[in-house]
Amino acid sequence: MPSGFGFITGMLSSLGLLWALWNAPWRELFRVPHRQHLWYFAIIFLALFWLLNVKVSGVFALHPLFIASLTLVFGWSLAVIGGAMALLLWHLMAHVLSFYEISLWANFLADHLLSVVIPATVSFLVMRRVGTLKYKNIFHYIFGVSFFGSAAGIITMCGFTLLLFYGFAAETQWDVLYQNKIYVLFLVIPEAAINGIVMTVFVVLTPDIVKTYDDRVYLDNADAE
Repeated sequence: MPSGFGFITGMLSSLGLLWALWNAPWRELFRVPHRQHLWYFAIIFLALFWLLNVKVSGVFALHPLFIASLTLVFGWSLAVIGGAMALLLWHLMAHVLSFYEISLWANFLADHLLSVVIPATVSFLVMRRVGTLKYKNIFHYIFGVSFFGSAAGIITMCGFTLLLFYGFAAETQWDVLYQNKIYVLFLVIPEAAINGIVMTVFVVLTPDIVKTYDDRVYLDNADAE
């Protein structure tokens, strides 16, 4: 990994994680046991889910992130912390199972920033933007926040990665990444579809567990319209 790339991603990841730890709603989480258990389950699920990846040109691997759903269900802070814990568990499993020939621990903070912090932040910002609309309904939340928000998070992550590699990577590293940029499309579409479907099920069947969803905002408001 280029030194400048590692420094910037490590600094931003650390700042994001510290901010999340400081602002996380710990009392609310531990006050409701079933929500606490759901958060633990989501962390384990993510770690296992991320083991299912596709290697591209032997240089990098692609897999759905599922971070948008984690953000919408638990909020930004717990998503960033939960994503870090899932990433730690994923690294441990990948090391034990010898999935990779080289150690990936040096990339931990970079992985956290690109795979967790950026997608979670973009999803959160899209959710806040949709929340400011005068007229909104459940479809704004499902398609605008869940579907579009997750896709926007992936596009932002890939754009930020390309920008950093362009500025700090060696020419050969940049060429490999740039030549395979089309594979981003194979990540954006499944990511948007998976998060959209999962959040649709949650909002329709168990809306109480979704921290960022409120029936009074998206249903009552639609009736008033």
